[in-house]
Amino acid sequence: MTAAAFPSERFPDLCRISIDIPDGWALDDVPGAFIAAFDLSSPAYFRTNALVAVTRTVSSLSVEACSEQFLVDAEADPTFTSLGEELAVVDGRPAALRLQSRRVQALELFQAQALILVPTATGASADLVQLHATCAADVSEVNAPRFRDLIDSLTLAPAG
Repeated sequence: MTAAAFPSERFPDLCRISIDIPDGWALDDVPGAFIAAFDLSSPAYFRTNALVAVTRTVSSLSVEACSEQFLVDAEADPTFTSLGEELAVVDGRPAALRLQSRRVQALELFQAQALILVPTATGASADLVQLHATCAADVSEVNAPRFRDLIDSLTLAPAG
């Protein structure tokens, strides 16, 4: 029998992440998110929020391919609209950034999404870091610059 452990040299821990949360926001516990925060001055009908999640994936995946798959999956939702996408650099790493909207019940939501790949120390895999920032569409003008600041503040490093 062979013993295996996580984290270990064979199965490295997930990457390290830090982000600057805006003043007036509070940290939150959200299942599936490694970091979550919300705006304390959000409108009563929707809490403006940001979530960071990490998924281990193959090292051969490109950020472009990842972004394309996310778009294909999102377009299955008839309320989804892509408002624009660009390739960028976040903390020195290639990233795909997308602005999008979707309807949840009677509420139109505005979302900023960032996808960044961080190779593991072994190079055999990579961590897909996803930042999703969401607000009600009617307050998107105020929040879009905050969302960009969140993305620009991300710092990422392989575990170790």
